[in-house]
Amino acid sequence: MRKSRNLHQSLVVLLVFVFVILYFPSVCSEYYADIDISIDDSGVVSINGKTDHPDLLAESSDLYTYKNQSYWLLNITKNEVFSDYIYTLTLPQGSTINYIKSSGFRGITEESGNLIIIGSGGNESLSIVVQYQIDKSSLDVNILLILGTLMVMLGTILVFTIYQNKRKKLVGSNE
Repeated sequence: MRKSRNLHQSLVVLLVFVFVILYFPSVCSEYYADIDISIDDSGVVSINGKTDHPDLLAESSDLYTYKNQSYWLLNITKNEVFSDYIYTLTLPQGSTINYIKSSGFRGITEESGNLIIIGSGGNESLSIVVQYQIDKSSLDVNILLILGTLMVMLGTILVFTIYQNKRKKLVGSNE
């Protein structure tokens, strides 16, 4: 009976020890991130850079974006503690920002028609929530401008070809 009791106590101690060893590192672990995030017109998020957080290692994903009518919502929220993080978020060209709630938010810049959100921090969770719209009219104007230029070029070539054919017929009929 005594031997069984000692065995039982040993098993309990072993289970507690195993639990502490497995549980403690997951609770105490901190992550880091130095990432560049970019979003294309269709809402696909690309994450590049260095991080040890498994969810931020995906290169391209549409899991972080959601579209409702003309509004896009980006939500990258990680509840785990990051010892240090720095991020650069590049929105699609022609975007306008409606709402930002971001940990470590430092500012917004513009480069080549893209809005860029910058943030950094440490000893806190990482959260980047941005609602934005893409101004399709500026994209449509560019497409119309390209199509218009092509039409003018094709029209000029057509007129020049017709003129050359008529000229050849006139020269051929005079001989």
